[in-house]
Amino acid sequence: MIVAAVAMIAGATKAYFNDTAEMTEVTFSTGSADLQMTQVNMQNWFAQNATANDLDVHFGTNLYPGYTGTWGHPDGVIYLGNFSTSPIGLVVTASLTNYNDTNNLGDVAQLAMAWGGNCDNMGTGTGFHTLNWWRSNPTVLFSYVSGSANSSECGFIPYNPTATPANPGSAAKSVAFLLKIPSSADNSIQGSTASFTIHFDAEQQY
Repeated sequence: MIVAAVAMIAGATKAYFNDTAEMTEVTFSTGSADLQMTQVNMQNWFAQNATANDLDVHFGTNLYPGYTGTWGHPDGVIYLGNFSTSPIGLVVTASLTNYNDTNNLGDVAQLAMAWGGNCDNMGTGTGFHTLNWWRSNPTVLFSYVSGSANSSECGFIPYNPTATPANPGSAAKSVAFLLKIPSSADNSIQGSTASFTIHFDAEQQY
């Protein structure tokens, strides 16, 4: 009993030196997915909403059955620029929102989108679909990546902070919008109008 008591007392009083040190102000920050748009003769990129007037995009009036075309000034395309600060893969999806028409024009008029850039050809595109189809079918247009890791891959566009609206270079994809009134259209769409927003989503792929 005496030996056990001594052992317990020794265990209770055992101690070592100790000290602490700290590394302060450790920080990190996240990047961004930054999709911007412009047009070839613009003086700035639009980071958020841009109106058709802002981008000088004006489709024709007095369209007729059998018409197919795009807005022509100055080169018939806009540019979607990838200004992400993170080397992330982005997928760009397009859809129509804020839609209004008369005489059910959305069931007749058709829209196609085509794009180019890097080693793409402008022939790449979605094909024609009615305006009402676009409203309920968000469609993937293309994917691209910021940073240099995949910059040589066909269809992938590297981040380029020195790009300018007049020379978007490899920082951007050109996107054309083509309208079509099928020759099968009849008098039911005479005097009709349609208005809508073309909405682009850029979502991280990886």
